[in-house]
Amino acid sequence: MKKKAKIMAVVLTLMLLTSVITGVHADEDIQIVFNGEEMNFDVTPVIESGRVLVPFAHLFRILGAEVTWNAEDRSVIGEKEGISIHLEIDSREAFVNGERVELDVPARIISDRTMVPLRFASENMGATVEWNGETRTVTIVTVEEDFQIRHLDFDRIDAFETEMSEELSSWYETYRETAGFHTYHENGWIYVLAAAGEKPTGGFSLRVLTVSETATGEIFVEAELEIPAPGDMVTQALTYPHSLIRFEEARDVSIDGSLRELTPDMQEVTLYFMEVTDTAFLATAEGRLVHQSEVTAENLMEELMKGPESEHLSRAIPEEVELRGVSLSEGVAYVDLSAEVMEVHLGAEAEAVLVHSIVWTLVQLPEVDAVQILVEGEVVETIAGHVSIDRPFVRE
Repeated sequence: MKKKAKIMAVVLTLMLLTSVITGVHADEDIQIVFNGEEMNFDVTPVIESGRVLVPFAHLFRILGAEVTWNAEDRSVIGEKEGISIHLEIDSREAFVNGERVELDVPARIISDRTMVPLRFASENMGATVEWNGETRTVTIVTVEEDFQIRHLDFDRIDAFETEMSEELSSWYETYRETAGFHTYHENGWIYVLAAAGEKPTGGFSLRVLTVSETATGEIFVEAELEIPAPGDMVTQALTYPHSLIRFEEARDVSIDGSLRELTPDMQEVTLYFMEVTDTAFLATAEGRLVHQSEVTAENLMEELMKGPESEHLSRAIPEEVELRGVSLSEGVAYVDLSAEVMEVHLGAEAEAVLVHSIVWTLVQLPEVDAVQILVEGEVVETIAGHVSIDRPFVRE
């Protein structure tokens, strides 16, 4: 009987052990992909109750976090840029920035390694996690793709010549005298009314210049109000300059805008900066208002050297490069750059953008027929070995 009792005790012990590890198994088929690269852990990922567990030190470090092991309470801590995650071994309680969180699966020690739930740790570190059941792949993404600005086509609407629904017409009459950007949705169209508010005379002219999606679901409308010059013959009555446009958009979007005033002594010029996309470097235009007296080759180059106002564009001419001077002779603008421009390692596309930004900015002036780029007052063959600049670039 004693021998039988011992056997039963062993069986019960094995049953208890089995119940503890039920649902926990290593899975060599699982792939972990982090920002497009497959990760190889020194310990095979484990699945418990449908959750993937991986070595905590390796995971936290690829997420950019500092890791700490506390032997006294058998806990692990990952910290990154104001985010703190605290997990205790075998506890379903975790703490994120001090706040208690309930876990589906706790951290475990398996084969002498501390394993933590991958999704919980990653998402609380700001990453996104996706599971593909067909390929058995976990994808972790921490980097966001740069948003590419999308310029939208739009129609200009003449409210007096266009047939509008009763609701649209009522909206138009309600807001056309109120300054701001007003929106109305109808049949898949978004109508935007850009209004300048009350003006003391006629002669004001408002027009929408561009409509762009600057971020996902965010539309920005740029408009310009031309102000009459002193002495212009204008209607002596209150007016309400405005412009009504529409564009197709089925999604819910937020719309903002800017209205700049173009006074008679101001002129819009075009500067060219660098736009970096996933596939190319581009010379992209940016409008800027300057006093008419300042629309000279030298002043435009100085504006170009200041860099873009848009956060989506970057300098084509590196900051360390100085403008030594600009002179004009027989229709040729001579742009003299400091020697630092020769020390910048540019690829072919970036070098071409640098050259085009200077040339395209200056040839818009009627007095400039060609542009010659100099370095320390001398003609050179190229800046960085890609684009020939040993002769003037003519207006195309």
